[in-house]
Amino acid sequence: MSGMAPKSPLLEKILKYVAYICYVWLVGGIIVKYFVN
Repeated sequence: MSGMAPKSPLLEKILKYVAYICYVWLVGGIIVKYFVN
């Protein structure tokens, strides 16, 4: 990351979806760890 990108609605939307995907992935991993074991 050489510099901050200008705030664009598309970029914010993409980052928001990426964040949601990361949270779902994290929660899914925790569920798998404790319930599949």
